[in-house]
Parts: sequence; C-alpha cells; structure tokens
Amino acid sequence: MKPSSDDIQKLIQSALLEDCPLNDVTSDSIIPDHHVSGFKILAKEDIICCGAEIARDTFQFLSSDFQFSTVAKDGDELKCGGVFLKGHGATKAVLKAERTALNIVQRLCGIATFTFKFKRLLKNNNIEILDTRKTTPNLRVFEKYAVAVGGGRNHRFGLSDMILLKENHLKIEAENGDGYIKRAVMKCKTKYPALKVEVEVRNIKEVLDAKESGADIIMLDNMNRENIIESIRLINKSSKIEISGGVSCSNIKDYIIDGVDFISIGALTHSVKSSDLSLLIE
Repeated sequence: MKPSSDDIQKLIQSALLEDCPLNDVTSDSIIPDHHVSGFKILAKEDIICCGAEIARDTFQFLSSDFQFSTVAKDGDELKCGGVFLKGHGATKAVLKAERTALNIVQRLCGIATFTFKFKRLLKNNNIEILDTRKTTPNLRVFEKYAVAVGGGRNHRFGLSDMILLKENHLKIEAENGDGYIKRAVMKCKTKYPALKVEVEVRNIKEVLDAKESGADIIMLDNMNRENIIESIRLINKSSKIEISGGVSCSNIKDYIIDGVDFISIGALTHSVKSSDLSLLIE
C-alpha cells in the first residue's frame, strides 16, 4: 500500500510542527528572508531509495517556489555518494525542512535496504518475505510501503484485515478444553467467512490440530529446522506455511526449505538501522 497524498501531507505537517513549533531561531537570526540556495541530499552508504518524493514534498510544504533537478526513484539502488535529491529554494526553508525530511527518508531507506538484503539472501527463491505489525505508531503505512519497495510483501495492515490466532488467543480458547485450535478456527470462519484464517503453532501436535482445523495459513513459530521439515511433511500442502521467530540475515539460509511459503520478520520495522544520508548546501 502506497501512502496517499493525504497521509503524506499529514505526516509532513505534524513532523514540521514537532521540530519547529514557532520559529527556527538560529536561521532567523543570521539568514535574510530573500536568500536562496542550492542543496542536495547524498547517500553516505549504499542504499535502496525510498521516500525521495516525500522529502521533496516536505520542502514544498514550506514553499511552492522550490525547484528540483534530481528526485531518486523508489526502489533504485544508490551507491555511497550518490545524489538522492537535489533542489534549489529559499535557504531558510531548506534549513527548516532539513531534519524532518532526513528523518523520514533515513527511516524509509533503512527499511527498504534491510528488506532488500533479506530478499537477496533468498537468491530468487519463491519464498516471500513478510513484514509484521511491529511498526512505529502512526507510521505503519510508510514503513510497510518501504518493505514493499525493498522487495518484501505486506502481511495484514491491521487487526481488521485478516484473522491470526496467536498464542494468547489459543490460550483463552484452551480454557474450554481440548480441541481448542479446531474450535477457534471454526468460530472465526463462522463469524467472518470471507476472511482468511492463520494459526500460530509451536509444536507438532498443534501443527496436526491446525491442519485438521482447515486453517488457510499455519505459522510455525520459533521451530527448529528439523520440526519445520516434519511440519511441512505433515501439512502436505493443505495450508500455506509461514516461518516466524528468530530469523536474521545470518541464519535465513537455514529456512530456505521446499514447502515454506513465507518468512515473517518483525525486525524489518521494529529494530532496523536507519540509512545514513545528509543534506549539503551548495
């Protein structure tokens, strides 16, 4: 899902207000109102570009007089030293928007670049990388878009999109006795027949129960390779299979197994390192 114009304008307005609720007292003290400057945002490391248009809109939010000669395309690979955005406009506005624009695009490029790293490690395998709901509050649409730009696939956007029976849901249903997975799936399919149902399982017994329940997707949570292979054999293509928990760049190759459809990685958004970009006045 790509952020709408309204999403972008709301983010820019609130972020600029947070950074400059009154005036940029430093720039106001030394820079004349009529002063104009050229500027460019440079990548200080290799990145996957994401959000250059949002950075452009941040400057233009303060002044419609800005002109831009370079706006990097989302998904482009940019080497260290490459130009991400280049423009010309009122110097005060450049400096007022600088940190807001950089904070946004550094975050988005970081997510896109990290996602791309995982995809590259899969070596064109058919397994898809999924994100999660472990996102920054009020930035989900931007962060999930960055995952997609990096080559990942968006899992459910929110709690209303899809049914996902996790450990705590099943623990509550288990208070009613054995067969809790089958009962929980049946209740969900009865209540929301148009929605897919995914079940999180932790052991082989739960795998068998989830298969019998008719779940659309079975999430193998924090399972070792041996149990994953056995689970794939037991499920026998009756449900899609998602791997979740503890997957990193250093061990993802261990999960490239025939029969796995998805690997979900919360770290794509909850602990990613922002990319290093900087703005220079020319």
